[in-house]
Amino acid sequence: MAGGERRVAPGRGFLLLCILTLHFSSWNPVASADQSTTPPTIIMVITPSVLETSPMSSTSMVSNHSANGTEDTPLTCQSFQCSGERCYQDKAYANDTVTCHNESHCELYRLTHTNYTAKCSSECGRGNGTEMCVTNHSVSMSKCILECCNSSLCLQLNATAYGDLPPTTTPAPTTTTPKPPPKNGKVCTTFSCNGDGCFKAQKSAAECIVGFDFCEMKKTGSNYVAGCSKVCKTASPACARGAAASCYQECCQATPKTSCLKLDGNVHVNGAGQVALAPILKLLACGVGLVIHYSLSTFLQG
Repeated sequence: MAGGERRVAPGRGFLLLCILTLHFSSWNPVASADQSTTPPTIIMVITPSVLETSPMSSTSMVSNHSANGTEDTPLTCQSFQCSGERCYQDKAYANDTVTCHNESHCELYRLTHTNYTAKCSSECGRGNGTEMCVTNHSVSMSKCILECCNSSLCLQLNATAYGDLPPTTTPAPTTTTPKPPPKNGKVCTTFSCNGDGCFKAQKSAAECIVGFDFCEMKKTGSNYVAGCSKVCKTASPACARGAAASCYQECCQATPKTSCLKLDGNVHVNGAGQVALAPILKLLACGVGLVIHYSLSTFLQG
């Protein structure tokens, strides 16, 4: 058993150990593992650097925005033209606006007492020599500036604030409607027609006014006119057959509610004529009675 053992010489054993050491040094598992994990380690290192650069970029954008925000905001002014006394006070014009580009003021300009313009302005009219409307508490009658201000929508559009000229008042025309004349309560048939017998179908009636106390129908040729009258007291001339001149076909005393005109084609000149003749007939009757009485007395005495 002792004879079966092989002993290695110390020199050869040392040499073998060196060879194995060199062989295994060319393949190192730990080194390989470190090399394989190196990319993730690099990523982890690079990633924070990217996160650190991002805030710098954001800070730069905010700075630019802040710089833009400090620029002047364009001015906004009311912009319109209107006609009429103090027309600029109309609330509808307050919403008519425009953005000014190179101007720095808003201006309300009066061309005449009934024509106004609101607009952007760079010098508020001073460039053309226009003055403010109110100077030393006096109001100018010519072209002038009612208001000038330098902020957005700053025009007041209020005549009281400007001391604008008071509106001219034109008195309204006085129209008096004449009152109709009073009525007397009497009624007459009223019409105008042409042709023989045209009056027979007439039924229109009207109330007479004070002073017209008769109803009449006058004829001129073949024309007939009827209505209230105050002058047919004599009823002359009365119409005769074939009469061509104007004449009375009828004349009567007007009565309430219904007309006294008969409209039957005959001549009726009564009422008014009879009223006028009645006293004369009475006098004649009295005279005749006196004559008869005197004659009888004389005869009996004789």
